[in-house]
Amino acid sequence: MNIYDVQLVLGLSLCFPLCKWTLDHSLFAYISETLIPAPSLHDQKNRSSQQLKPPSAENAGKNKLLLRKINEALWKLSCYGLFVLIGSLNTLRSEWFWRTKAYWQGWPHQEGMQPLRYQCALELSYYVSGVAMLLFEVSRKDQAMMMVHHCATIVLTGACYWYNYARAGCVIMLIHDINDVLMEVAKLCSYMKRETLAKVAFGLFVVCWMALRMVMFPTVIIRSTMFEVVEVLGYQPPMYWLINSLFVLLYCIHVYWFTLILRILWSVLVTGSGKDVREEEDE
Repeated sequence: MNIYDVQLVLGLSLCFPLCKWTLDHSLFAYISETLIPAPSLHDQKNRSSQQLKPPSAENAGKNKLLLRKINEALWKLSCYGLFVLIGSLNTLRSEWFWRTKAYWQGWPHQEGMQPLRYQCALELSYYVSGVAMLLFEVSRKDQAMMMVHHCATIVLTGACYWYNYARAGCVIMLIHDINDVLMEVAKLCSYMKRETLAKVAFGLFVVCWMALRMVMFPTVIIRSTMFEVVEVLGYQPPMYWLINSLFVLLYCIHVYWFTLILRILWSVLVTGSGKDVREEEDE
């Protein structure tokens, strides 16, 4: 890693907020206004039977909040969708993808590292900018936990970039980004009042969360970073204990979020409709 790498990460970190601001005031503004559900026929009849009144400040505030939520979901869906595409091209076609010991064979000078390192730099920049952007997002109950997650992710992604742990790093990012894509799709469908699509997307999200974050992450990825790396290299590589400690911390955060997911799932099964429990105070 050299000064060019630092300049690359810092430059990309500044590009993300600029891109978001541009999209928020152009494409996303148009899409979000299009996606807001039209008033139901019943609501229209009720309004027609009453005297015409100007929109209340409360309703205007709710619409503005909904627009912000849709814009945020569109932004994150765009970013995570791009990351999944790049990650899939970088890893799924590689012969080492299914052989976790191969993540460490030949380290630190492995073949085909540059595309993987660029992916690490891109996602590292996203989370660096995300720490600041998180302060301006719609307030949610788990915002402090999200900040911890972002900071841990920055350290881990930075270590993958700095020490060339790119093979393992890109696989880890891919299995996490897939979940994030499904989550944003489910949120958008919910904001649009497309209940059936929201339930399908949320169901896929729950299944993928269980398979990738609750099972694959600890049993395949953490096992490899804790044991296989030492077995292959014959020693503990730099930042071994810090990296694995942060992986365990991330897994604990996943478990916490999974309890929230199960609460939403229970609501869907019992009442037929689900609501993001983190946003109960936002409505």
